[in-house]
Amino acid sequence: DRLPPLVSAVGAAGHPVVWLSDPMHGNTVTGPGGLKTRLVTQVAQEVEEFHAAVTGEGGITGGLHLETTPDPVTECVATQDDLQELGTKYTSLCDPRLNPRQAVAIASAWRG
Repeated sequence: DRLPPLVSAVGAAGHPVVWLSDPMHGNTVTGPGGLKTRLVTQVAQEVEEFHAAVTGEGGITGGLHLETTPDPVTECVATQDDLQELGTKYTSLCDPRLNPRQAVAIASAWRG
């Protein structure tokens, strides 16, 4: 709800801007055993809502920041119901990353 007025105001002021989305960090939750994770469905939803909010106000969606790995990890899970899978292949020492299949799903949600 806060983004459309910002996009509109920046556009009305005539400032050239390309809007970027970082849907990973705002969607970090703590799973069983204290492991940090991200729900892929929530990340995809944020990407879709970001695109709609920016383009709806005439802005340009020009970038998407994701944290990924080429490895078949289970650091992020699809939904809350999949939290039991968390940790079976968790190798990150910091933030949870998308595996290749998950990264493609998020990129598919991106329409910019």
